[in-house]
Amino acid sequence: MKLVLLIPTVVLMAISGYNLSVEFTKTGEANYLIFKAVHLTVLLISVLCTAAIIRSMFKIKYVEVPETNDNKNYNELELQHS
Repeated sequence: MKLVLLIPTVVLMAISGYNLSVEFTKTGEANYLIFKAVHLTVLLISVLCTAAIIRSMFKIKYVEVPETNDNKNYNELELQHS
């Protein structure tokens, strides 16, 4: 199920990487630095989310279930027959 979460992040990484490699704006334009900063930020967030998802897939949680006292008390009772 967690592999499905990787699909949108990989798509975002591909789109932002492609947009960074291809020059949509010229160097002299006013939005050039904003364009680069936004796409680098999206790429960084996508990489961090992908790393967190992959790390959570291999993380093993140890859950200890405490034994209830009901079983012990039941075994100690003396049953009376009528």
